[in-house]
Amino acid sequence: MKTRHIAALILASCFLTAPLLHARRARITTSFYGANNQYTAKTFGDPPVQYTNRMKTSTVEVCNDTNSQCESSHAFIYKFQLSNSDPGTITSLTLTVNATAGDTFSQSPTWGVITCDADGSPAPCSDPNAALTACAESAAVNETGIGTPTYSQTWTFASCPQLFVKGQSLAIFIDLCTSDNACGDSEENPSPVIDYQDGAGVLVSVGVSRPAQFVPVTPCRLVDTRLNGGPIWGKTSRDFIVPDQGGCNIPANATAYSLNVTVVPHGYLEFLAVFPTGNGQPVVSTLNSHDGRVKANAAIVPAGDQDSVSVYVYNTADVVLDIDGYFVTPSASTLQFYPLPPCRVVDTRPGNGFSQGLGPPFLSAQTKRNFAVMNSPCFTGIPNTAQAYSLNFTVLPPAGTKQPLKYLTVWPTGSPQPLVSTLNNPTATVVANAAIVPAGQNGDIDVFASDDTDLVIDVNGYFAMPPQGGKPGLSLYSVYPCRLVDTRPPSGNGSFNGERSVDVLNSACSPSSKAQSYVFSATVVPPGSMSYLTFWPDGSTMPTVSTLNAVDGEVTSNLAIVPAGNHGKVDVFANAPTNLLLDIAGYFAP
Repeated sequence: MKTRHIAALILASCFLTAPLLHARRARITTSFYGANNQYTAKTFGDPPVQYTNRMKTSTVEVCNDTNSQCESSHAFIYKFQLSNSDPGTITSLTLTVNATAGDTFSQSPTWGVITCDADGSPAPCSDPNAALTACAESAAVNETGIGTPTYSQTWTFASCPQLFVKGQSLAIFIDLCTSDNACGDSEENPSPVIDYQDGAGVLVSVGVSRPAQFVPVTPCRLVDTRLNGGPIWGKTSRDFIVPDQGGCNIPANATAYSLNVTVVPHGYLEFLAVFPTGNGQPVVSTLNSHDGRVKANAAIVPAGDQDSVSVYVYNTADVVLDIDGYFVTPSASTLQFYPLPPCRVVDTRPGNGFSQGLGPPFLSAQTKRNFAVMNSPCFTGIPNTAQAYSLNFTVLPPAGTKQPLKYLTVWPTGSPQPLVSTLNNPTATVVANAAIVPAGQNGDIDVFASDDTDLVIDVNGYFAMPPQGGKPGLSLYSVYPCRLVDTRPPSGNGSFNGERSVDVLNSACSPSSKAQSYVFSATVVPPGSMSYLTFWPDGSTMPTVSTLNAVDGEVTSNLAIVPAGNHGKVDVFANAPTNLLLDIAGYFAP
């Protein structure tokens, strides 16, 4: 991949796939930039100066090889700007193009990002030598599509959490007609050009993170590809417009969704990834099923283009999506998040000292059981006004048995049992999955198990109207999914055993220093059996809870909402050697 600097450009490459947007023949704005005005930008319509939603698209045109304009018109520019009153931060920028029919991208085109002063005008920038903001050069860039007709790349600005805010402009640039990547189509010069002959455009998606607060819903089934649409074929993705799915009454203004993702593989499944549509497939995973079993994992996913989420499977699989709530712009009716030190609420196993009602016996098959979670010592001193809980559920066969569990369902007391599942344990091992569960009558929750099972429930926070205990709560800030940790060689130092500290704040993903809790997807790749792995805030005592379990030695994932500890760090403990992959999808902050 080639990179170079022109005036104040940062040139880079990316990893991503997104649909092509067809342009309208609207008024064309032509701009020139570069040290010698050697680049021409043609933008259809009036470039928007403010993005009111989390993600937008635009249509642009570069050179059209049919009229030999490539020699003099090399690039396009599109400008993005948040108003001074906008609390959001641009976290990612994605561009996707198509090659001329029959061609493929054999190498990376040259792209770039330029930042301008707040008063940069006209588009793209009044001053081609405008200074770059402090950490623009460290923006992470991913690409995909080499060897295919569709090429995309994404810039992520996680390491610059205050980048492109309060009126500052961001502009993007593409150059496919350079000496390194020419537009010719001869045998000597086979690199493809973009197909603009029919007015096709470049898809431009902008991820904007803004504060959002929670609205719980009774768990509801959005999607089941076994019943509608059929399986998702290997190495492909499918988009789902969440407000249109399942009759779950999810509004179009939701900025993120709290989902439970269940995969029903057709055999070996390398991995599955869920991500906001239009922002492309990030270098993260949501779950894995190497042994082909039914598995579930919770995920908080930002809403993408057209309020959609995309599901990618490396190998053919059916997918089930359930929803237990969504996040929207804060209002008088939305719920704020209050983190708690990780704490054990329920343990039905004998001999663990839990009182009747929150302890033994195990859950009997086909029988609903009520849990008065607010009676747990974990909630001592906390007002009983919580309207939803952030919980982690762990199931294991009753002592002395090898009883599989087809499914377990959790819902608020007083509501009918929904047609959803929270987790599955078909191989009779130990399985954990997180869930945000609305509080029911008297703050209780109900649990139904298809088969006999023991159950452990841990809590790490709750959602309520402010203030609670005299203090305001937190809002969710979604970010483009980013890999914080991968201990696997060669990037990491290999598996670890025991306690380790993770410096989240100063990592390459670098969330805001105001973050008080992180939203992680944690994956372990153990060489053998690993009973449990636990996260907690640095500086605190290790709690008696677990985040996930891999007793069978399989690759295992789970969502974890972990309070930030000293200097933005979290601690992790593994009771046996394991590799760890840790991705961040957002954080909670004031």
